[in-house]
Formats: sequence, structure tokens, C-alpha cells
Amino acid sequence: MTTRSARKSDEAVFAATGKRWSEWYAILDGEGAAGMKHPQIARLVQERYGASGWWAQSITVEYERERGLRDVHQTPRGYEVSVSKTLSASAESLFAVWADDGRRHEWLGAAMRVRKANPSSGLRLDTGSVGSDLSVSLYPKGDARCQVVVQQIKLPDQAAVESRRAFWKDALERLEGMASRREPVGG
Repeated sequence: MTTRSARKSDEAVFAATGKRWSEWYAILDGEGAAGMKHPQIARLVQERYGASGWWAQSITVEYERERGLRDVHQTPRGYEVSVSKTLSASAESLFAVWADDGRRHEWLGAAMRVRKANPSSGLRLDTGSVGSDLSVSLYPKGDARCQVVVQQIKLPDQAAVESRRAFWKDALERLEGMASRREPVGG
């Protein structure tokens, strides 16, 4: 099952580009964009039609979705999912839990290898058996609160997106439960 993400409104795309979605679809159909790769379409929209870089990407992705060339959550690297939650814990304590193999496995129950770690921003991990990559970003919201954003990429399909979304929501709930009890997270 493919879900549809909310696109920018017709009014928003018109205000930014001077064209509505139906106009963009017609223009891109006329340019043969259905047979082009993503970078070619985005470059066309930006260079020939003057859309900013961000709008060129947005228009290209929406066109690809509208024409069945791309699913929601699909990127050139595969499918991806992102889940975030603000927790009652410091960024430092959450980083420590994510960075330490034993503590991470204790609350997460999954073996992962840390590829890159930066205490001020987060980590990148290999997920092992799932075969995809994971990034964890930490955004402090004061002394005792921190937003955790988990993004998993290179997933094989939409079903994996939904499965991983549920997994990460549950995992962040467990992490929040530990943090809200003011117990040391993971130990």
C-alpha cells in the first residue's frame, strides 16, 4: 500500500513559481520529463523555467509521484523513513545511550555498528541485518529536553518504511519511558 504525503498547495506553488500543479505537469509532460532522470528534470525546471533550487526539487518529486515514477518515501537510494520525538533528557545523556553498544542494545534490542559519532549533533550507524543506514540527530531544547530524529535510508520498499516507522516510534517511546522515570537511560 502506498500512502500519499501532503504536497504543497496549488496556491503555494503558484505564489512561488507563477504556475499551478496542473500547469507544471503539462509543461513537464511536454518536455518529455517522464523519460528523464530526476536530476535532469530538476535542472530543467530550475534553468529553463526559473524555479529556485528548492522549488525545482519539490516540483520534480511531485511530478514523479503524480506520473507513477516515484512512490512516497522513495529516493534514488531506495526508500526512507524519519521519526522524531522530543524527550525529557539531555542531549548528552541521549548521545551516550546511542553511542554505547551495550546500552543501545539494552533498550533497542538490535545490534548496530556506529560508523560516525559527533556528541554535538548525533550519530550514523549501520543497521546490520536490515541492510540500511541510520542517522540519529539530536537537537537540544534546553537543559533537560532534546528532540531525537531517527532517519533510516536504503529501505527496499514501502512495506519496510511502515515497519521501520512503527519500530522507531516504539523504540523512542521506550527511550522516553526510561527518561521520564528519571532513571539512568539504558542502565
